[in-house]
Amino acid sequence: MYKLILFSWLGVLLLASCASVGDDLPDVFRPDARDTDAADPLIDGPADLPPSEEADLPPDLPPDSPEVPVDLAEAAETVDSPDIVDIPPEDIVVDDTPIDPGPGTCMPSDLPTQALCNGANKCTLDVSTSCTPEVLCDLAGPQGENQNCTSSSLSDNCQKGFTCLFDGVMYTCRKFCSVDADCSAFGGNSGCQISISTDTCPTGLTGVKTCTHHCDYFYQTGCQAGQGCRVLAGSFRAYSDCTAAGSGVQGTLCPNGSNDCAAGYDCFEIDYGGGDIRVQCAKICNYSGGYPACDSGYTCSTGTDWPANLGACL
Repeated sequence: MYKLILFSWLGVLLLASCASVGDDLPDVFRPDARDTDAADPLIDGPADLPPSEEADLPPDLPPDSPEVPVDLAEAAETVDSPDIVDIPPEDIVVDDTPIDPGPGTCMPSDLPTQALCNGANKCTLDVSTSCTPEVLCDLAGPQGENQNCTSSSLSDNCQKGFTCLFDGVMYTCRKFCSVDADCSAFGGNSGCQISISTDTCPTGLTGVKTCTHHCDYFYQTGCQAGQGCRVLAGSFRAYSDCTAAGSGVQGTLCPNGSNDCAAGYDCFEIDYGGGDIRVQCAKICNYSGGYPACDSGYTCSTGTDWPANLGACL
């Protein structure tokens, strides 16, 4: 058995009162009582003043003006005016810094595509309290596929599209995916096969997976130092992945999974018959012959749905 533990208007109305013109008005108000030869100021304008009186009026005002002239120059001296300073164009600084739109928001479906967050931010996992994934936009880091990473409750230093996973011993960056084709850039043995477990969801977050890492499980190449190339076999296909290497060899118990086994070995559930089932490290072998072969006393055996060339020494 293979076991991988990758783990917000005023209107003012004026009323006028008018008295009717009646016979009891004084003759001076009767239209027929007006002296037609006398000057009417409403019709003929004001009577002319003697020249001596006109000369006493201010020259800039009409003779009938009630306004009192104001010496504007004298008035201006009493008003405080702000100082006006000319600034040379070259001394004018314009702040053209673009407005920061913030990290943005995203949805779980954006984890593999990385299309919704702004700028250098990535869509990544937030703390989830159930098996339903919660996500946020956070600043992306420099670390890429299978590189060591650091992780906190809300962020990690992996690149956009990657997340920092713990395999029980090491923290490495893994790429989010939806299907195997999302992982093809890493090599033929890479597939969208890793579920992400959390403390509140040990069975894996719904709809969230990452790519396995392509490596050669026969020749133990393609992993970084301190890792072993492991096998995820099933449906007549074998995927590979790199996890921390332990010290277990043929027959060593592996209760913690592959990490208990040395590079070149993997953790299997072995049925010895009669109810004797053990979870042990066993050497990976080439069932089609060739390298690697089993040590003396062991036979290269295969699983029911393993690919034709994959085997384990029993």
